[in-house]
Amino acid sequence: MINNWKFKIKNRQAGMTYVELIVVMSIFAIVTGTVIFNYKDFQVKVDMKNLSNDIALKIFEAQKNALSGKLPSSVFGLPPNWKPSYGVYFQYALVPHGKVFYTFIDKDNSGWFDELFSENCPINECLEKYTINKDNFYDQDIAIYIVNSTPIFLSSEESLNIVFTRPDSKAVFMVDNAPVANADYVQLTLNSQSSIQSVIKVYASGRIQID
Repeated sequence: MINNWKFKIKNRQAGMTYVELIVVMSIFAIVTGTVIFNYKDFQVKVDMKNLSNDIALKIFEAQKNALSGKLPSSVFGLPPNWKPSYGVYFQYALVPHGKVFYTFIDKDNSGWFDELFSENCPINECLEKYTINKDNFYDQDIAIYIVNSTPIFLSSEESLNIVFTRPDSKAVFMVDNAPVANADYVQLTLNSQSSIQSVIKVYASGRIQID
């Protein structure tokens, strides 16, 4: 009888009560929700980092092409010894806003991208059109910092041309069709719907930096 009594007590203590089960499930739900929330932010940060790298790479490619004097196969009728400038064009007002930018070759040596925008790149000066995917975009407040660090903010209708010309690696910043005097660097802020940001800085010296 004593042994059977001990066996019954052990069986009663082997399971979880309903309250204990609710507590465990609640803790599990909180931990799972936290992980999912943090993963979403983590994924947005990864997307922003990839976008920053992609845009910075396109700016670097324009610089490299200008230094090498490369002529793309889509360009015809230019003197064989003429070395073109290359650049990247941003304008927030382009539809969809803050999501479109172009790489270009300066065929007429004007110093800027004077192309009618077309979906058919490469054509004329347009080399490639890029559309930013997902919910990411570059801010309307593109800033150009002059030597004393005073920012000049572009309006949504103004365009920014970052242009590289052989033989040096320096960048020239053009707002619409006019060069910006004493420019130190351009700051392009990338943003997301989650307000996670990344910043690309292109210095007049040609250095490209991601913050």
